[in-house]
Amino acid sequence: MSKSNHVTRTFRIEEETDSILREDAEKNGISVNNLVNRIMKEYTVSSRYFEGGQSIVLSSQTLIQLLLNMDENEINEAGKQSGYRRTKDQLLMRGMKIDRKSALWYITEIIGKYSGWFTCDLHEEKTHTLLYLRHTYNEKWSIFLTNYLETMFKEILDITPEIEHTATSVVLRVPK
Repeated sequence: MSKSNHVTRTFRIEEETDSILREDAEKNGISVNNLVNRIMKEYTVSSRYFEGGQSIVLSSQTLIQLLLNMDENEINEAGKQSGYRRTKDQLLMRGMKIDRKSALWYITEIIGKYSGWFTCDLHEEKTHTLLYLRHTYNEKWSIFLTNYLETMFKEILDITPEIEHTATSVVLRVPK
């Protein structure tokens, strides 16, 4: 990024907060400035859209326990209901177009990077975009994701991606 893309701001923060930021930045081999920029980027791109009871944070163990207590039909239906219109609402809320590029951004950045649903590897191929989604939950999470993503693409783009899953991954091929 060129210097023209940056703005200098001065903030006062509590000493304890500064100490934690310094410690975490050092652990990650980055500057405090870089760490704070990451935190602010997450807020501006994601967190601010989930304020006021729009989202909750669960530990992975709590999520796994919830999934283990649901049967496969309930997981399928939950994925479909969640995928239906959710992405469209999230994109419109951000003033973005409802198109393929925005949908892929939403998957990789919002539900992947910022919400922690999975780690996403994206590969552009001749006839489709391949998304390889890896997670540490269980097969029921893969089933949920499969239904969520399939419904999402049908709803906002009227296309049916090719999807397969394992206990810890989902492979999504989105036609170009």
